[in-house]
Amino acid sequence: MALPQIPRIVCSVVGDPATAWLMFMAGQLDLTEISRDQWDSIMAPDQTLRPELVAKGIELSKAPQMAVSYTSFNMDDPVVGNNKLLRQALTGAFDFDAWQTFQNGRVEKANGPVPPGVAGHATNPPPYSFDLARARELLAAAGYPGGKDPATGRRLKLTLEIGQADNPEARQAAELLASFMEKIGVVVEPSYNNWPAFLKKLERREAQMFSVSWLADYPDAQNFLQLFASENSSPGPNRANYHNPEFDRLYRIILALPPSPERDDACRAAQTILMEDCPWIITGHARAFNVRQARLQDYQRHDFSWGKEKYWRLAPTAP
Repeated sequence: MALPQIPRIVCSVVGDPATAWLMFMAGQLDLTEISRDQWDSIMAPDQTLRPELVAKGIELSKAPQMAVSYTSFNMDDPVVGNNKLLRQALTGAFDFDAWQTFQNGRVEKANGPVPPGVAGHATNPPPYSFDLARARELLAAAGYPGGKDPATGRRLKLTLEIGQADNPEARQAAELLASFMEKIGVVVEPSYNNWPAFLKKLERREAQMFSVSWLADYPDAQNFLQLFASENSSPGPNRANYHNPEFDRLYRIILALPPSPERDDACRAAQTILMEDCPWIITGHARAFNVRQARLQDYQRHDFSWGKEKYWRLAPTAP
């Protein structure tokens, strides 16, 4: 069997999910992800394809992703970075059940940044899960009773940077997150950027809060924990500019140890520190759903699919 089986693959970058779905249904795309806005027209309540799509030969792939989605605080910011109680309050105001409903069940609850299925994944529930009463108490202890700054009498306003200005789902997600914080009296104002401008703000440490996802480069807890190591602060992957000496000590141990129960324990201990410090509001671990045309064969979804495209093949067309 000569490889690759398909001599040429064209990857189309389509910013609007609705446009991508129309292109798919017109036969212009062989493979596409299922977005939130198209969910009800594609998926049945039991997370299978609707019968009319099955009848057309369309096939569904779904699987957990080795990824984490989060809203990060910039620890260099004088408001959120220096106030752990404030970060804890905002974390406790995040309503995961409402978020999961908004995401059509395409996200799993997180106990830490390391996804389930990866050695060293945290098993204890996070200490600041959704609890509005407790979040309000933490907010008052942080110096903002009812969400107001006693020095000015004005409500606390925070800015959330979003890097997908042309993506309706990203805008809706930002608005939902802002509505969670509104319930404890905090105003979160989304700021929409194109991707280069967004990255520039992160590199320059100019973003107060920002939402983004991390897809693993390889299946190891260290690939997620590196996002908090002091040595990796911006412009490195530690975009939160988080610094904790005890975390850094554990991270160096993790780097030095081979796969072992001792290393897994160090990974979980490091995540315990993170979940207490709250440099991130972890919004979950994504589940991937995509559909493909019947003619695309030997496709298997994989988080580390580089090179697997050479095994794809197209069904012969009818004469």
